[in-house]
Amino acid sequence: MSEGWRVLGDVLAQVNRSVVVADVESVPYAGVRWYAGGVYLREVADPEGVKAKQLARIREGDVIYNRMWATRASFGIARADVDGCLVTNDFPTFETNTDLALVDFIGLILQTKDFQAEAALRASGTTERRRLKEKDFLSIETWLPSLPEQCRIVDLMGALDEAIAVADESHEAASFAYIAALQDFDGPRHPRREISEVLKKAKAGGTPSRLNLDNFGGAIPWLKSGEVNNDNIHTADESLSEFGLSGSSAWIAPAGSTVVAMYGQGDTKGTAGFLRAPMSMNQAVIALVPETTLIEPRLLMHAIRSRTGSLRARAIGAAQPNLSKSIVLSEAIAVPPRDDQASIADYLDAFLLLCSDAGSYASALRCLRTNLLTALLSGEHEIPATYDDLLEVHA
Repeated sequence: MSEGWRVLGDVLAQVNRSVVVADVESVPYAGVRWYAGGVYLREVADPEGVKAKQLARIREGDVIYNRMWATRASFGIARADVDGCLVTNDFPTFETNTDLALVDFIGLILQTKDFQAEAALRASGTTERRRLKEKDFLSIETWLPSLPEQCRIVDLMGALDEAIAVADESHEAASFAYIAALQDFDGPRHPRREISEVLKKAKAGGTPSRLNLDNFGGAIPWLKSGEVNNDNIHTADESLSEFGLSGSSAWIAPAGSTVVAMYGQGDTKGTAGFLRAPMSMNQAVIALVPETTLIEPRLLMHAIRSRTGSLRARAIGAAQPNLSKSIVLSEAIAVPPRDDQASIADYLDAFLLLCSDAGSYASALRCLRTNLLTALLSGEHEIPATYDDLLEVHA
């Protein structure tokens, strides 16, 4: 088969390796993560608790999807760690004709936004879990280059994946180093003071009525708790008008303030950020304006971050424990002599710069991978055959 646009049915064939549940000692269920996140061992069940009489066995290299979550790109390739696992009939399984396509190349197709969007469009039903039928899956068109070109694409994407993994490891290492530096700073060698003692002002924000559209869309950035965990906050997702600001308890905190999330989803509460520009905030965020004769502004943020665990442990409330202004202000932080604070803040900032650089590099690599994969699977670009010479050199 020459290269060109083909339907998946040209290279994939559905298989069903039926297994009688009563004949097995255990049922290792496999699942497929959303957004082509891979096939994984979901749970191991007792056969006596399984209602289905028959299941299907999957093998390494199988192409699998969850027909109920095709709209969430629940597609994947079975790897060695799930070889022999079982799935229900909601997980159609296919073998690849390796004379025409590489399994790993099919895996790359499943990761593209274009493929995922097309699969979602073909899913049918009236609920969120619209189902993708096998015939509709197999009729999706994709660019299928020659096998040598597939090898080049798979190798190049693999090299990028390795680079991304290294960048992620560097980012994680830098993050751990920053946490260790914070813990060291928070140790016993520095005197401690309650946060309230080193502030000029502390005040939470507010939210104007959303029923009046004139309250929003102005020139005043309006910060919410989910945006706080940022050591350089320059703007916010939403903004207020002067009218909205004056008609609510929102206020504008100056640049150099530290902001703390008092409540929010997940681990949001207790996070701290630093304002690089004046902005307002909602009632879930408290802004702390430092008394600069007592504490270096950046050091205040680091000091509060060193106490994140303590703050969260002091949150109150049954259904969703939250912080309050009094809890935040009564937290004791390390406050070194004023003359030493700038150098300590610079030292801690250096770790944040490492984190930022590593994170930015990883993000840039992910963006490159996405754009490059889209281009190579469009049929409009190809990797030159001279790439094979590089493969031989590094083999």
